[in-house]
Amino acid sequence: MATAQRNNSLLLFGGENATSHYTNTFYQLTQTSSTYDWSTVPQTNTPPGVSYAQAVVANNNNDMYVMGGISNATSVQDTLLQYYKYSFNSQSWTAASTNNLTNATGVPLNRYLFSATYDGANTIYIYGGVTVFTKNILADFYKFDITTGTFTELPNPNLFRYGHTASYLSNGQLVIVGGMVLVNQSGQMNSILAPMNQIMIYDTKSNSWSMKEATANNGTLPSTRSNHNAAVTSDNKIIVFGGDNQATQRNKMYLNAFAILDTSSWSWTVPAVNGIPPARRTLASGAILDGNHLTIAFGKTRR
Repeated sequence: MATAQRNNSLLLFGGENATSHYTNTFYQLTQTSSTYDWSTVPQTNTPPGVSYAQAVVANNNNDMYVMGGISNATSVQDTLLQYYKYSFNSQSWTAASTNNLTNATGVPLNRYLFSATYDGANTIYIYGGVTVFTKNILADFYKFDITTGTFTELPNPNLFRYGHTASYLSNGQLVIVGGMVLVNQSGQMNSILAPMNQIMIYDTKSNSWSMKEATANNGTLPSTRSNHNAAVTSDNKIIVFGGDNQATQRNKMYLNAFAILDTSSWSWTVPAVNGIPPARRTLASGAILDGNHLTIAFGKTRR
């Protein structure tokens, strides 16, 4: 489901459940001082049901954008990127004017297993993913201006990627971790899990890409993974949880391992975690709601 944080709450839209591949329900999970509270978010002009979409809360917590994903309509043809804006003031959704167009200059293709990351000001960065109908893996990179509603294509890292995370740091760096990358192996293009010691970074100030070789503090790098969670702490560390190995369902392995990337030294730590960890899962929802604890909910696991 499409998940975004608003203050001490997780907002969750759409997703797949036991009876429907594409839902359009809208929930809020709020962390209090002692527990969690569930509520249904009121909505009018509700978008169609969607799975594998991305969500961001923007504009001083006044709006939420749901972008991309798979729906009944987009599963049968490739379209322009579908997006909808929810206003917390009016409790209503507005569809993008380009949603029903077959062609519009500068608008990216619709996709899933991509990243959409907000910079805290006016921009949502969109990278990679897979086209919904033709299943083409993408390497393109766009920014979306929430004030003008326009897309601008940016230099891309020339790396076709999906199932990754993209985390925005306070210094203006966008950090890409994990996922699947398309590589040339003996003349044949194959998708492999991205090495966790190869961290791609986009500097929003210089409009340039670079790669950092991350080290392992305790000699062990985190397991390679896709469709995992990543949350940024107040001191620019990135906490990674869960994910899967992108194998076929018969051979798919689900993770519940944690790892922490220190972006000041570009080093990984795999901590020993006490208590009962969350079940192994992929495509989960998660965020640091109280400033200190990572909350994990939903996701997909082995049946």
